[in-house]
Amino acid sequence: MRTKVHIIRHDNPKSHEYSKTASQSCEQLGVEWEYFEGFTNISAWEAFNLVDLGYDTEKTFHKYYEETKQKNKFKGFSPTGCNRAAHIALWKKIADGEDSQGIIFEHDSILLHPLSIEIPNGVIACLGYKIPNPNRYDHKKAGEPKGIVPIKKHSGSHAYAITKKTAQMLIQEMVDRAAPLSNMDQSYFLRGFKGDNVSKIPLVIVNPTPAIAWIRDSTIWKSANDQNQPFIESFQKNLK
Repeated sequence: MRTKVHIIRHDNPKSHEYSKTASQSCEQLGVEWEYFEGFTNISAWEAFNLVDLGYDTEKTFHKYYEETKQKNKFKGFSPTGCNRAAHIALWKKIADGEDSQGIIFEHDSILLHPLSIEIPNGVIACLGYKIPNPNRYDHKKAGEPKGIVPIKKHSGSHAYAITKKTAQMLIQEMVDRAAPLSNMDQSYFLRGFKGDNVSKIPLVIVNPTPAIAWIRDSTIWKSANDQNQPFIESFQKNLK
């Protein structure tokens, strides 16, 4: 089962530094990977236009502004908009590609084990938590993935896997909702919004977890977000 890791990075020295650690972790395990050069210093609708989902994103954005009274909120550079556009570009790549499933990493993630199980269709499979010291988690003792555990929330979009079919479902859901300004973490992982701003596709976490996000300085915010949802038993048990 071929599962490529797609590593999102952007035009920032720290992003390139972090992504090199991510790619090296894949190479050490013999897992195929590639960089995705993300978007920066452009507005959210400019980023979405570059993704080319087959509809007029600028028109959609203006309609969304009118409905939510946020006309001026995203006219300039939108870090969250650019981040979400990068993820959606990879959904499209996986949806249109030949692989049955794919892994999406943000630049600060590290692969600890190959994804040795097949992810079911119709779920977003989270791969691990965020920790400031990657050596705290004894992944060798925890072992390789054996299954999945349903969860209601996760700490963010730093590392997850989806099937080709799920990628198609995610794209269709976004096009149907026509609300592309929602925050990636809140809409899909923390589920912090309401109604049409929250994905209907459920979350699971791979158990034991095969990846972590290494918390360091943020490349877009003043400080990095170090909050997690409650750990599953296998992760908690193997924290040093």
